[in-house]
Amino acid sequence: MCVAEDGFGAVEPGGDVERFCREGADPSFYLSERPLRLSELPEILRGTAFLAILIGLVVGASAVGASWQTGTMTTILAWEPRRVRVFLARVAVVAVGVIALVAVLYGVFLALFSGAASLRGVTATPEGWTAQVVGVIARIAALAGAASIIGGAIAMLGRNTAAALGGVFVYLTVFEGIVRGLRPTLGRVLLGDNIATLVIGRDLMAAEGGVSHTPARATVVVAVYALGLLAVATASFRVRDVQ
Repeated sequence: MCVAEDGFGAVEPGGDVERFCREGADPSFYLSERPLRLSELPEILRGTAFLAILIGLVVGASAVGASWQTGTMTTILAWEPRRVRVFLARVAVVAVGVIALVAVLYGVFLALFSGAASLRGVTATPEGWTAQVVGVIARIAALAGAASIIGGAIAMLGRNTAAALGGVFVYLTVFEGIVRGLRPTLGRVLLGDNIATLVIGRDLMAAEGGVSHTPARATVVVAVYALGLLAVATASFRVRDVQ
């Protein structure tokens, strides 16, 4: 590309363009692609966290909502009348399955990215890189599992897959946005802020300079959301009519 562009105008008329490009040109000025760097993998994984969490939400909502929309919930309860056991077993299986699925997908991505970096990139990594990658994958997989629980719980309350997806979307984009704008200090208890803290994996600082979120606190908050919604949905399913 350097030769085709005549040395990007840096060569005197009649000069040796090929020699300039071979010896004097900085490749970073004309390479269209920067090399893959294995050391950047943790940040790349963090950037894909939204998709993994969305997968968990959709799978969890669909696993529960589809039973209502297709009318199979009545059939299931005719075979196993213990409602709490039916619901909790389904949610548990889905959550474990989502965690395993996300972990496998990231494992495949890690293998492919490592192979590509070894062929056309830089494989040097800093100390503690492996533990960092494993930690990022573990946190995102756990968040995907929590999202499946939240999706399943809301789908049970609304008896519809769309109710879960729409409800979570409105809550995160509208309600939390309003609360965050009016009372920034309440960000500590908002689901979106705590998910972001876990994805990043380190303390997030408040605007005034104090620690606003820590991973340990974020873990508790996300767990409260997931288990709280699960408890409400279980209680509702136990007493509501099934038609």
